[in-house]
Amino acid sequence: MVRVMGIDPGFRCSGWGVIRWAGHNVHYEAGGLVVPNAQETIEHRLAHLYDNFHQLVASHRPDIVSLEETFVREDHPKSALSLGQARGVIMAAVGAHGLNVVSYAPNVIKKALTGYGHSDKQGMMKMIKMILPQVPSGAKSDLYDALAVALCHGHQGHSGQTVGGD
Repeated sequence: MVRVMGIDPGFRCSGWGVIRWAGHNVHYEAGGLVVPNAQETIEHRLAHLYDNFHQLVASHRPDIVSLEETFVREDHPKSALSLGQARGVIMAAVGAHGLNVVSYAPNVIKKALTGYGHSDKQGMMKMIKMILPQVPSGAKSDLYDALAVALCHGHQGHSGQTVGGD
């Protein structure tokens, strides 16, 4: 049995999901969102992310954590910087537990789940609902994104740090 925590890092909202693989069977265990207060300073929001992910890893005890790589748009360089900071503190929180982090590019995640690296969000959510029917109805898209990252790791079976796009 392998417990994988998938994380969709965000500065405003980060999704997380824990799945358990036992052979070819996969089961949803838990998931949710970490949402820092938008009125707080950057350093307090980053501390909030660190504290929450440190606690989540401690309580769910994953064997490995998979994280979505930062998607950088040239027309939004500030967003990329904020997202990179969020990823960094989340990785530090995971690393504090001695765990490895495996990163996947968005198109690799999509391809692992749907067979097409440019699937839309609705197609991804539909596939995740089929694979993990235990996910609570009404779950937010950030949770589904995190579960997609965790499922990708299980489907890929990689142990490296980063898996690039196609």
